[in-house]
Amino acid sequence: MIALVFALEYESAALREPNRMCVSVWNLGLTGKRCLNVLEQHLKRSTPSLLVSAGFAGAIQPGFPVGALIIGENLSCSRTLRTVRDVAGFTFGEIATVESIAGTSREKRALGESSRAISVDCESKHIRNMCDLHGVPMLAVRSISDTVDQDLPVPAGILISNATGKPDPFRLFKYVLSHPSSVSGLCDLIRTSRVAQKSLAGGLSAIMPRLLKTSAT
Repeated sequence: MIALVFALEYESAALREPNRMCVSVWNLGLTGKRCLNVLEQHLKRSTPSLLVSAGFAGAIQPGFPVGALIIGENLSCSRTLRTVRDVAGFTFGEIATVESIAGTSREKRALGESSRAISVDCESKHIRNMCDLHGVPMLAVRSISDTVDQDLPVPAGILISNATGKPDPFRLFKYVLSHPSSVSGLCDLIRTSRVAQKSLAGGLSAIMPRLLKTSAT
């Protein structure tokens, strides 16, 4: 069985219903290290032959548009990398993991300059550490949801609640009410998130047959 793991349910929303006998979809419901308790509960109940950590990431290098698909070479097992290396549409490179969402272009550029990574998220490294602890091979797959030049229109702590992994409607409404100029950017973010969502679903559909075949051998 392959475990397809997302921090947030929205990231998996465009995914076609997988064959439940071969693939389990785990939506952890939290970001960053906070998702690890839920992940560990899943891993105690079942041990997958492969865990695919999938979701969104911010670009920290130029040249990666919204919807670009990244496979994290630094966070994926070598055997699985060989299996998907020649699948079209993916860029292979390093994914950085930080403790909170990089919400500004300035932050993302600084991360790009200080690391060899091409994208950044809040979970991949933590999930890899948990996989190592349980002896489960991992593949890290990310879809770019915001470019290196993009600032989030709303502070990350309001956009995604630490407690629920979802937007806090009251705080979001209150922020938009006091910052009406953020409305346009928020609409753009919703649009680009849908692009990233569909691209991620398409990319996973493209590689899953290879992964299932390999995991069966």
